[in-house]
Amino acid sequence: LIGLFKGIGKFVLSTIDNIATLIYNVIANIFGFDTTDSVGGSIMGFFRGIGETVNNFICGIRDIKFSRVSSWII
Repeated sequence: LIGLFKGIGKFVLSTIDNIATLIYNVIANIFGFDTTDSVGGSIMGFFRGIGETVNNFICGIRDIKFSRVSSWII
């Protein structure tokens, strides 16, 4: 039963993504913008990029603090 709902959900989301991509690509062609393969994929790429940037920032701060502490001890 859960698999049935997952399948229906995936179909609905895929259909919405295809329609949104179609609308975006028509508008993009009219105004001379670049088209996309998937609006959903572009949105996910945007959030994935933000996540990577935040992760790199936090890791950079951690590395700086660790190097300062280790240089203070040595």
